[in-house]
Amino acid sequence: PPPPLEGGEGSGDDGEVAAPMAITRSAKLFFFYSQDRVPHVLALERRPKGGGGDEQEAAATLFRVADPGKPWTKLGSAPPLSSKVRFTAIYTKRRDGGPTDFQVSMFAVDAAKNELSIYYVPADTGAPWTLVQTLPFAGDTRFSCIYVPGKPEP
Repeated sequence: PPPPLEGGEGSGDDGEVAAPMAITRSAKLFFFYSQDRVPHVLALERRPKGGGGDEQEAAATLFRVADPGKPWTKLGSAPPLSSKVRFTAIYTKRRDGGPTDFQVSMFAVDAAKNELSIYYVPADTGAPWTLVQTLPFAGDTRFSCIYVPGKPEP
């Protein structure tokens, strides 16, 4: 596997090089915003299964990006995932809610299993995600979602 990504020079206050991140260059990165409007990254690593063949298992790592100029903060556990999963963040809010009064869900389409898993992401993103539903679904489905917190709806 490729070497871990470096945290970058000048990441620390004293100009020292940060420790390597716990992901490789081949990781797939999925970005989303939490209720506090801070970016988060779900890094999905593909690792070969012990039995050989082309099958792969995935290891997911969740990060909080409080300051883009500093190393990302690694958070608690991410849900168990297949190596063929594709994520889309879905943001919902009540019509009478404020700019930060929204909920975050993650739609995970697993191409290998032909299923859709819906996860609720709690406000405390370090807490475990709740699996809401798993449904049979075409594995080649792609979702698209754009949301700007605080922007008035049309």
